[in-house]
Amino acid sequence: MIGRDQYNHVGTTCVYRGEREPMVRHWAAEGGLLLFFTACFILPFLNFVRYMPLQDWWSDAPVVLAIGLAALFTLKRGGEGFALPAASLVLLLLTMLLAASNGLLLDNAKGSSQAVGSLLAMLLLSLWLDNRIDLPLQRICLLLAGAVLLGNGLQIVLGLIQALDLARWCRGWVLFDYNEPTTVMGNLAQRNQYAQYLSWGLPAACYLHAQDRLRTGLCVALVAMLAVMITWSGARLPLAYGLGICLVSWFWLRRAGADSVLRRMATALALSVLLLALVQLFNRELVWLLNWIGLPVHTFSGSERILDAGFGARRRIEWTKAWQVFVEHPWLGVGLGRYAAQSVWLEVFAGLPKAPENWLFTQCHNLVFQLLAETGGLGAAIAVGGLLACLLPFFGKGRQSAENLLLLLLAMMMLTHSMFEFPLWYLPFLAMLTTVCTLGPAPRWRLRTPIGLLRWSCIAGGMLMVAHVVSGAMIFQRFVQYSAPSRSAEENVRRVDYIGKVGVDPLWAKSADLVLGNYLMPDRKHLDLTLPFYEKLARDQPYVAVLLRLSLCRALAGREQGARDALAQAIANYPDEAPKLVFTLQAWQEPEISPLKAMALRAAQAYQEHGANTDAGRMAAVMTVAAPVTRSTLF
Repeated sequence: MIGRDQYNHVGTTCVYRGEREPMVRHWAAEGGLLLFFTACFILPFLNFVRYMPLQDWWSDAPVVLAIGLAALFTLKRGGEGFALPAASLVLLLLTMLLAASNGLLLDNAKGSSQAVGSLLAMLLLSLWLDNRIDLPLQRICLLLAGAVLLGNGLQIVLGLIQALDLARWCRGWVLFDYNEPTTVMGNLAQRNQYAQYLSWGLPAACYLHAQDRLRTGLCVALVAMLAVMITWSGARLPLAYGLGICLVSWFWLRRAGADSVLRRMATALALSVLLLALVQLFNRELVWLLNWIGLPVHTFSGSERILDAGFGARRRIEWTKAWQVFVEHPWLGVGLGRYAAQSVWLEVFAGLPKAPENWLFTQCHNLVFQLLAETGGLGAAIAVGGLLACLLPFFGKGRQSAENLLLLLLAMMMLTHSMFEFPLWYLPFLAMLTTVCTLGPAPRWRLRTPIGLLRWSCIAGGMLMVAHVVSGAMIFQRFVQYSAPSRSAEENVRRVDYIGKVGVDPLWAKSADLVLGNYLMPDRKHLDLTLPFYEKLARDQPYVAVLLRLSLCRALAGREQGARDALAQAIANYPDEAPKLVFTLQAWQEPEISPLKAMALRAAQAYQEHGANTDAGRMAAVMTVAAPVTRSTLF
């Protein structure tokens, strides 16, 4: 067993002729690694091309491309054996379990393909980092921290544009919410992910300052801007991040207080958290001052939003649903990607308390509960046990370095966020966690075995990843263009043929099905085709249009109760759409549709009577179709 503790700092001040070649290789390695970090942790968060059904494709594509190119060089030709870090072993076991269970036992091969593919990509990333990156850990962390701060700086600019209500004039390069155009979210498009990404900058800036790579004045300015933009995002979790930073830094100082670099970093972190807390507490005064000098800023801090949405009432409901799914499928779970359909059904029939919202909960907003629901006890045990195996060694005696503090704080923020949302379902965040687990002091083994087959497998995997991104750029453009049918029947036939061919690829199957649904309308003549299609689509992607069309297909097939159940799920999970459902159903004159019209009309009337776009209106609409509340949530 070997570890990264063996690496020492490099401090060469003079280069002799015989040392020039190694030094050039050293610089090339640093440049390549910096480009890799840029592709994984900067470019994905600048994505402004977010169109249905592939809003996050261009956020994931740079990560896939970077790992694919790196995988071509994972193992050296003619090498004797290879290093196997604990992170790679965990990823390998989890990938094998999920591929076998979903492909062979749960009839979910296509639905699980993206998740399994993501785990394979992370496996290649872990192997590449441990086998080909032979820089000292200090150099790697300097490059990583620098990349994080560069990305943070770009997001600060984007956030300021949004806060000043200038995004609407940026020709689509800067995202904004049409309903709340001054919401600060950068180009990450979600306030909590934006806040977490900027929170990475706090330990990154403090680490660079402690290593004398960031001057005090610039460090203070960066931390101040980070604190302001984190606060203006309105996210509440940075308050928890600050507490975690203080606790971990205190533990590090107790173990290695004599390390001057560590002391400087811990001091800077403490001051950064204090500044963040002050900005959170006095945000109203800050906004008033900015308005007084003429800047039109209207933002709320996380501390001001601490009790919003019943302090996470809907999350507690989703956690309860996930636990019920786990109880019913304890060993292997319901299958990757299938929680959404379970959540939609349970919202109507489980008798749980209601906190209605108007979007699909593809995740239960808790990493552990999500793993239990979709991968069962076996998958959750491997994932959680693997994380513990990779992260607990950070706390071992003699491992409290500034580098390990930086890495652990990054992991702490991602995992804290994962207890309330699902950042690890996005490749940039998953890649960062894989990087932390691989670079950390977790066990790693040197296997003395022929590597020819493994080397070529890595090369083949890398080539497939590069090909996926290159071909995917064209497919993305076509899918966005084909999201709505044309007026030409011949053109629509050609499009359907193209979508069907792309859908053969498991990595594109779910997106292809969603686009194809816009061309397969419910029709009595083609029920043998449309009904099975929408039954399958509703199991994977139960959006409101999918549920409505499934309801219509079932009604036309004479399955009245099934049709009512599908429409009830649409109303209960998308109550704001009730008036639109009424309007859509009016176009159908078939007698089988009459009960559905009556259901939708009752929900729409209750919604309007209690206030459209209000919590009371949503609750009224939901309770016209949902079972009475008979149980409480877990927490």
